[in-house]
Amino acid sequence: MSTRDGAAVTKTVEEIRYRIITGSLNPGEAVRQEDMARELDVSRAPVREALRVLVDQGMLEHRVHTGYFVKKRSATELRQIYMMLEFLESHVMATIEQPSDAAIVRMRAINEEMRSCVDSDDWSRMIDLNRRFHFEIFRLSPLTVVLEELERLWTIAAPYIAQKYVTVEMRRRTVSEHDGLITSLDPFDRERTSALLATHRMRRSDLG
Repeated sequence: MSTRDGAAVTKTVEEIRYRIITGSLNPGEAVRQEDMARELDVSRAPVREALRVLVDQGMLEHRVHTGYFVKKRSATELRQIYMMLEFLESHVMATIEQPSDAAIVRMRAINEEMRSCVDSDDWSRMIDLNRRFHFEIFRLSPLTVVLEELERLWTIAAPYIAQKYVTVEMRRRTVSEHDGLITSLDPFDRERTSALLATHRMRRSDLG
């Protein structure tokens, strides 16, 4: 695969994943190669390869003679995903190190962007911003292999985590809880940050 082809596949993967995460493509919905190629202005080859990548990542499923569909998770599967997220996040939070001033600045900026979306009819940006905020914290941990798996699970769970933004109240509460997390990191208090994140996480799993 050429560098250009590889870049096209990567871009296509990111775009389709973003549509799934933000709910533009819903669980169980078909993803048609021809339509996606036309919408993204690429040939069918990178779309076909991107769909295979997303199957491997657990975002899509392939049905023989039928096509590709956004993976739909049962309540039992979601409980297992949340259980694994809780397990991995707890281990990561137990090992986070003191954030740099630059990291705190980034967290504040991300959360302010989220705050600007709270009262908006189009709050879809909050989904990606929320992920960025959390991984600013998670990446304070040296457990790089665990973080890779955590990112994969967050991607799978993203369409369901997004339900926490359905109402203005829920969006406002998320931003407020993020404020608390930042306060617990500056000055650095690992134990308090871990406890606050555990409470924040419970609200997420309740939606499953």
